[in-house]
Amino acid sequence: MMEDDLYWYWFCGLEKTGIRTRHRLLKVFGSAKEIFEASEAMLENLAWMKKEMIEEMSASKNIDALKRSYDLYYKKKFRFIHIFSPEYPKRLKNIYEYPIGLYVKGKLPDDRQPTAAIVGARYCTVQGRGRSAHMAKVLAKHGVQVISGMALGIDGSAHRGALEAKGYTCAVLGSGIDVCYPKENWGIYEKLSECGGCISEYPPGTKPLPWRFPMRNRIIAGLSDAVVIVEARQKSGALITADYALEQGKDVFVIPGRPEDALSRGCNDLIKAGAGLVEDPWELMKMMGIKVDKNKKNNILLDKSEKLVYSSLCLIPKNIEDICSELQMDMNEAFLVLNTLEKRGLVRQVHKNQYVLDC
Repeated sequence: MMEDDLYWYWFCGLEKTGIRTRHRLLKVFGSAKEIFEASEAMLENLAWMKKEMIEEMSASKNIDALKRSYDLYYKKKFRFIHIFSPEYPKRLKNIYEYPIGLYVKGKLPDDRQPTAAIVGARYCTVQGRGRSAHMAKVLAKHGVQVISGMALGIDGSAHRGALEAKGYTCAVLGSGIDVCYPKENWGIYEKLSECGGCISEYPPGTKPLPWRFPMRNRIIAGLSDAVVIVEARQKSGALITADYALEQGKDVFVIPGRPEDALSRGCNDLIKAGAGLVEDPWELMKMMGIKVDKNKKNNILLDKSEKLVYSSLCLIPKNIEDICSELQMDMNEAFLVLNTLEKRGLVRQVHKNQYVLDC
């Protein structure tokens, strides 16, 4: 541990000092050490510094206690980095109100690899979960890092898809790095420490209060080269992530949905506002400038009927009746072909008689 790291650890652990105030303090003093060494009188001269902030800063200036906390934190296999740490993600340095410190579990995203965020509704449809998992799985298989927020629904499905592909995925938390929220995603949280990563700008022990999540969404967008929205209502946290992405100059893509579905309205509004429409991960990678085998579907050894059915499917679930109508195929034959493709791990049934690609 460098002495300078300890000052940053102290500065980023101040619970009553928000991100905007931290940035203002750094503009005045230049470093965490200078802020640590500032007298109460100096801080009181700053009109925007509240009394409770100054009191917390003064009460927490105990080097020995900080060292013990820092050492204990690392023993739990977490680590802390700050804006001047060599590990700090380059993508985050250019966003507005970048996090000054990050608490990390597992690995950080590789700055050299392409990255996509996949976010959407917590209370989503079965089809939405399938689309999210499939998108993440294919992207991860092709070296695209998947970022999300570990929420229920679309986010959790994105992490699961990437993990299933043995690719890299990172969760940005709206709580302390040692707090798994929601508890239902404990399995994902544990796997991320082995195969991916979790990060948070909030100090250990921080509770997942609702107002923290919109702020963390700027980090999800900031870590990504592109953001994909899968199912979102008109007032949705996923749309906040999209807004941050647009502010940061990132590309936003949307998987379209039926106009009559409430979970599609936020997505469809984004399309009207100019977001890109994407139906499958191959199309997304092309739009991101990632070179992939455009003929991958045709390179898989399939017989004529299998190739027809396989080529007719994409990320959007398709009903077997539509497949039969499109291909002029008998229903029984289609069932047999789909069953074969499913056993080979090439397609997946996301709902009764509704199929998507699974590779």
